[in-house]
Amino acid sequence: MDANYYLEQLYQDMRLRAYSDHTQDVYGRAVRCFLNFSGKSVEALNEQDVRNYVLHLMGGSLSKGSINTYQAAIRFFFGVTLNRAMNYLQMPRLKEDKALPEILSREEIARLLDRCENP
Repeated sequence: MDANYYLEQLYQDMRLRAYSDHTQDVYGRAVRCFLNFSGKSVEALNEQDVRNYVLHLMGGSLSKGSINTYQAAIRFFFGVTLNRAMNYLQMPRLKEDKALPEILSREEIARLLDRCENP
């Protein structure tokens, strides 16, 4: 069967689980990109193909959060649509960087306090 058949199955599986339209769009795009990258038939895909794709994504400009979303889409595709077990430990979620809050300088704090009318 061709990839379009499996993509249609993917969308049906997401609709059955009441995934939002936005999630369906994102997951569909992620799986389509994965299939194009692999260049293989869906039946021939394996975990190594997924690992190669995630490593490819990590070498690009996507954020860790976006890569995690792509991974979630591919896990859904394999686990639900293809009904194939995957070793999820081989594809861990990436820890997202946490931005530190901006710290005000002494001068900025002094200006802020000077503007307060009620001590």
